[in-house]
Amino acid sequence: MKRFSFWVDLPEIDEFLVAQVMGGSKTGTARPKSSWGVPLHQWDSAEFEVGEVAEFYDFSHNKRARIKFTDVYEFSFGEIPEKLWRAEVCTSAKHFQDDHRTGWPDLELTPNFALMAIHFDIVAKES
Repeated sequence: MKRFSFWVDLPEIDEFLVAQVMGGSKTGTARPKSSWGVPLHQWDSAEFEVGEVAEFYDFSHNKRARIKFTDVYEFSFGEIPEKLWRAEVCTSAKHFQDDHRTGWPDLELTPNFALMAIHFDIVAKES
């Protein structure tokens, strides 16, 4: 089975994102297209397709749930789809951009920067 975790290196951000997912408010995320297919670690498969189910892991490598991918697509940092910023629990495209600049301080997030959107639903939570 594939594995999924957030594309962040900061445990405090990961904890916040995981809490949003487990609470049901966060149903989408984004990753740099350049990282697509390149796992961060063994707890992430790094490439996903609609309909696939994956184990969802937190920063501490604890399995939290199984999720099913409902949509996957490419977009640019300058054109954030409303469907995605809402799934990311943001209030606007600008909010999404500000959050990702904070979360990815080492990336030069220009308007043409290519990203992959990943939408998902929880299939089952771990007890």
